[in-house]
Amino acid sequence: MAGLCNFLGITKQTLSDYHQREGFSDLVKAARQRVEAQVEELLLYEKAGAGAIFWLKNHGGYVDRTEHTGENGGPLQIILDTNDQTLL
Repeated sequence: MAGLCNFLGITKQTLSDYHQREGFSDLVKAARQRVEAQVEELLLYEKAGAGAIFWLKNHGGYVDRTEHTGENGGPLQIILDTNDQTLL
């Protein structure tokens, strides 16, 4: 975003202020989306690594998530042992 602001000759605070103003919000969102797309391309084609991942998580709304599945990718099965009331 700093590079975008430098190109436009404004500060990041000014960009943020324009993000809140009617008539400019979509323009700022489109600019941020373009920067995000460039960072995604770094990951895909240039293997940029940690820096690009950090940016996407902190500015692009990306998150790590863990998915759990059962056997062969099926749903998880929770079995209650009625003898001692603990989950297996």
